[in-house]
Amino acid sequence: MCAGLAMTYILLPADTSTDVYRVAAFGAAIAIGSGVLLEAQGGVRGLMRTDLLMLVALFGLTLVEFFFPQDESPN
Repeated sequence: MCAGLAMTYILLPADTSTDVYRVAAFGAAIAIGSGVLLEAQGGVRGLMRTDLLMLVALFGLTLVEFFFPQDESPN
């Protein structure tokens, strides 16, 4: 997961803030999702770890909103 998140950080665009957040949301989803899938190979009991539950909850609360189109606010 750390390597996937580091790769996401390297690939972030510098265009607009919504593009940065969208790329970060997709990159984090792929990194966290692949880590969870790797843990699922060990059985369902491996998925009930506190650190995995916290990562999924944090992702769900902060980054999922950027999957959907955001309106550009005039500044």
